[in-house]
Amino acid sequence: MNAGRVCVVGSLSMHTTVRVRRLPRPGEAVDGLDATRGPGGKGALQAVGAARAGAEVSIVGRVGRDDDGGLIRSTLRREPIHTVGLAESWEAATGSTFTLVDERGENAAVVVPGANGQLEPGDLEEARHTIEEASVVVVTFELPEPTVIRAAQLAKASGGRVVLNVAPARTIEPGLAALVDLIVVNQHEARVLAGVADDAGDAELERRLAGLGAGAVLLTRGAAGSVLLTATSSVEIPVHNVEVVDTSGAGDVAIGALAAEWAASVPEGAGENAGGPLMEDLERAVRFSTAAGSVAVTRTGVLASAPLRSEIEAMLAGG
Repeated sequence: MNAGRVCVVGSLSMHTTVRVRRLPRPGEAVDGLDATRGPGGKGALQAVGAARAGAEVSIVGRVGRDDDGGLIRSTLRREPIHTVGLAESWEAATGSTFTLVDERGENAAVVVPGANGQLEPGDLEEARHTIEEASVVVVTFELPEPTVIRAAQLAKASGGRVVLNVAPARTIEPGLAALVDLIVVNQHEARVLAGVADDAGDAELERRLAGLGAGAVLLTRGAAGSVLLTATSSVEIPVHNVEVVDTSGAGDVAIGALAAEWAASVPEGAGENAGGPLMEDLERAVRFSTAAGSVAVTRTGVLASAPLRSEIEAMLAGG
């Protein structure tokens, strides 16, 4: 494990964004204002977010053997992101994501996994060195669960830290939770993760999240900010006051920035205990990522919204 390095084991897709005045109701058609298409996917966005925040970044994933896969690979290399861990699939096309964004910046998305759904635990053995040399490894539930578990196992075995983005929403097995240093989940997906009813109070939700068995849980709540939870503590982290243009991808960009900042503070051989100074470093990394997300929502375009480190630091300084 090398300090300062980030590995994203994640999904890659071609992302189509359509701007609308308002999101349609079920069965309703609305006029689109414009549409854009380009490389995206949670894994790609997280990797770009980490690279622009200053980390040395590698990505492990699977794309189709098609033009979209080639475009994603070349785009990531320009960041620059190491793509030696990107496998190609003959059987499936590169994944696709379709997002509608309204005038308030709110969005709704549909994800077609494509080749992402074929990333198997065995594929990670070929990229084992890439995962083991990272001080922070980011994984997402857009991949098959056995693959997520294997990525976490490889990271922990080498002394790295695991960030799990629970999206799409589903429950987490205790064995996987025990491998995770930080779960990141938004306010909508958190109730599924925690197994609580929609009418359950925030206190019950946070209690369940803190008891999942992970080192910490970051619950993101949009304009209401986020809360960093452990079994013994709760820290409120507000967002910055900005004009929101487009929230698409901002959460993933923020996760990438968090990984970059946390990786820079994790010493080699830090071990598996998430307590003490490492939790203080995590809180700083969350505040850094909050600033990154605050910059990202002021821009359009999923990859284009990811800020540089200098822009994040300016947001933190109140610039």
